[in-house]
Amino acid sequence: MSLTQTRAIIDSIHDDSLDMSNFQVMRRFNLKVPQTCFGVDTEILRPINCWPNKEDYKKAAKSLAEKFVKNF
Repeated sequence: MSLTQTRAIIDSIHDDSLDMSNFQVMRRFNLKVPQTCFGVDTEILRPINCWPNKEDYKKAAKSLAEKFVKNF
């Protein structure tokens, strides 16, 4: 992720504009992920879209979720 997009996310947190976005819940982690953020490519807001191989992402996410459950 570029520094410009990172800064856009931080700015939207600080000015409360991110709160106006619609959110999607990542089911395994119960995390709310914004669907839009001014100045940020919507594709990078979904972690699965940042992986070259979607199946590898799914396996890694499942493994990480299982580790969280085991740890807690």
